[in-house]
Amino acid sequence: MVSMRSLFAYFWRDEPRVIAFVVCCCAVLLLAYWKRDALAVQFKNRLVLPALALLLVFGNPASAHILVTRAVETQSLRFFWLIPVSFLLAAAVVAVIGRLPRRWLRAAAALAAVPVLVLCTHQLKTLRTNWQYATPNWQKTPQVVLDLCDAIMADDRYDDKRAAFTFPLDLWVRQYQPDIFLLFSWTGGENLDLRREMDPGDGRLVDLDAVGELAADDDCYYLVLPQDGNYTGSLEAHGYAVLCAVEGTPPGTGTDYGKTYLLYSLEEGAADADVH
Repeated sequence: MVSMRSLFAYFWRDEPRVIAFVVCCCAVLLLAYWKRDALAVQFKNRLVLPALALLLVFGNPASAHILVTRAVETQSLRFFWLIPVSFLLAAAVVAVIGRLPRRWLRAAAALAAVPVLVLCTHQLKTLRTNWQYATPNWQKTPQVVLDLCDAIMADDRYDDKRAAFTFPLDLWVRQYQPDIFLLFSWTGGENLDLRREMDPGDGRLVDLDAVGELAADDDCYYLVLPQDGNYTGSLEAHGYAVLCAVEGTPPGTGTDYGKTYLLYSLEEGAADADVH
């Protein structure tokens, strides 16, 4: 029951959207069953019924518990809002307005819908936040990730930019620099053993010997680790040396993006020895 309430509490944060969704579902079902409108029937089969089926899944204590405890809550909620809801709200409003008998009525209804949307979105507060928020760069990406990626791309020893970034920096690399090949990321990758060894979750001790061995065996030319991590062992014993240290922005804030990170590179001699 707690999981189910958690899911519906998320929906109810945007009350106008929930109310509009219910109204649009009712309008589509009414047009489909009463007026036998062909477009409404398609909306019913492809949007409304699947959306209602998802609501039943969210409203079932057993399935809701699985969605929450298996860390797919946000993915499930995004799927529900982005697929059925967003499209249905727009399509249903257009379909209802299009069925008005007079052209001037359709024009008036379309004009009236604009201020209603503005009022329901709290004077476009969300859009203003996205566009006016002070971000450190145009990419809206943590600056420390940009600096680390630039340092990797500036190193001309290796054309193949194979790298491993610690979490959560690995979430942003592809967004900024797709030329860097990540051995792993948050959603998976080739070297999951390396990801597990580099994970500093819950302040655990990270074995740099294990990290260095796995990384060198996989031709990982660049490694990124926080400077203040809890470590044992040495990367230098496996051919890695510090290429540079990159300070997060803003520094000392206690967040992962405000830490100082060490960028290690595999020395050329070590890379040749590994190949032979």
